[in-house]
Amino acid sequence: TDLESKLIARTRTMGPYKASTIIDFERGDPLEMNSLFLEPLKQAKEAGIETPLLERLTLILAELQGRQDRSK
Repeated sequence: TDLESKLIARTRTMGPYKASTIIDFERGDPLEMNSLFLEPLKQAKEAGIETPLLERLTLILAELQGRQDRSK
């Protein structure tokens, strides 16, 4: 669609940037685990789609979040 084309074109000209998850982690803010990782993982499982990388990433991020929470 036209919107998709515009978004892709804009992304290509943005230059380097950090993902919001990295920014949150560096600031010590809570990670958006539910909306960005857990819900997509749940929906994939419900659809019968295997997502081994997303599963592993979710486990790693949950561990990092837990460590960060415990250090406060």
